Amino acid sequence: MIFSLLPEIFCFIMSLVFIILALKKKEVCSIRKLGLILSFINIILVVLTLQKEGLYFSECYKIDLFSQSVKLLIAIGLFFVIFMADDRSEEAIIKSYPEFLFFLISANLGMFMMSSAVEFITLFLSLELSSYSMFVLSGFLKNKKVSAEAGIKYVFIGAIASAITLYGYSLIYGYYVDTSLLSMKFNSINLVKDAMLYVGFVLFLSAFLFKLAILPFSFWAPDVYEGSDTTVTTYIATVSKVAGVAVLIRIFVYFIPIFESLEKVMLVMAVITMTFGNILAVQQKDIKRLLAYSSIAQAGYMMVGILMMNEIGASATLFYVFTYLIMNYTVFLVADQIIKEKGSSSITALKGLSQRSPLLSLALLLALLSLGGVPPFVGFTGKWFIFTSAIQKGYLGLVLIAFLNSVISVYYYLLVARQAYLFEPDDKTPVKTNVFVKIYSYVSIVFIITAGFYPTLILNWTGKAIKYLFM
Repeated sequence: MIFSLLPEIFCFIMSLVFIILALKKKEVCSIRKLGLILSFINIILVVLTLQKEGLYFSECYKIDLFSQSVKLLIAIGLFFVIFMADDRSEEAIIKSYPEFLFFLISANLGMFMMSSAVEFITLFLSLELSSYSMFVLSGFLKNKKVSAEAGIKYVFIGAIASAITLYGYSLIYGYYVDTSLLSMKFNSINLVKDAMLYVGFVLFLSAFLFKLAILPFSFWAPDVYEGSDTTVTTYIATVSKVAGVAVLIRIFVYFIPIFESLEKVMLVMAVITMTFGNILAVQQKDIKRLLAYSSIAQAGYMMVGILMMNEIGASATLFYVFTYLIMNYTVFLVADQIIKEKGSSSITALKGLSQRSPLLSLALLLALLSLGGVPPFVGFTGKWFIFTSAIQKGYLGLVLIAFLNSVISVYYYLLVARQAYLFEPDDKTPVKTNVFVKIYSYVSIVFIITAGFYPTLILNWTGKAIKYLFM
């Protein structure tokens, strides 16, 4: 049992290490190196537990290939994000770097627990641990009014979502008189149609729809993305979405008889979400706000795969989430380099990037095209799998709407790439990048192209992971 839980235990120890270091004055550079080393060890521990299986703590916590695969993505995301927070970050982060890492790792621990939780109270507490840590992170730049405002909005809407979720759970408990997702899963096969039960499940999903920024729980995203430090924004836009998708996949698969009745209603929500996100993204002049609306639209595509409630749809969604983590992180990494250099998150700050850094501009271009679903890149392959699963269930009209939304997204992604390639830079000085940024850019370029042509390896892995949910 202890070995299976090593990633969570080590993550908890990591958080304690940095809260202790907060009491001592240490250089940011040395603390960052320690953070990178510990987060890399955490990745190794997750890899070592990939094949572990077990049901612990009175059947509240389940370890299997699905949960560990999600934890691997979350651990990789944490490692990437710590790399972004260097000595060029905002002054508030540099001054309180151990505290910053403490909250980052605490959020990570909460998401680890969310991935394995199969009991309502455990799931809710895990959600709150990750959410409150991110609330603090979003308002970390306390000397900036826009950051404080973003933090307040995030807390306020998050608190509403949590309250609605608890109310939904109370309705579900009133029906089942149980808190175990596993026992409810088997009892849901012979469900008597009960309106309050359906309402309870819809309300219970509120906090997780909030994490994914699905309408009507998406209005926080643009302000939080813009007001938070780019490192925090990246974490919310990538790692947080991985955890949210994992929980939704588990809940939808466990309660197929319930959500089959709600499938069409929630598919309408997914369509409205992707359309809303894409249309408003076109109007944005700030790269972080544009990526906020883009992430809302991307969540709509993910919901389509989740709502298919079969192995093909769930596997396709997990595949897309993995590729989305890489694609979105690449865009944020390039944007972060420019924001730190110019002090502006305007799209025009990318002007002439191709002349100043051909590598960064190419990584940015491919990541944007991939997010837009342009073939033959991996983003196209991911959407192809999701749309295929929807067509197989007879939702051809839905796929056509999603395709049109993808076309709209290509337009505003190309507006960003246009600044990098078609304009002369104000300053032709090469962009200063460290070794990691260069290595990651090369890896990202290779991955986006190669995985688009040869997705079999990743798809087989996600397919095996999803099978554990249908057992």
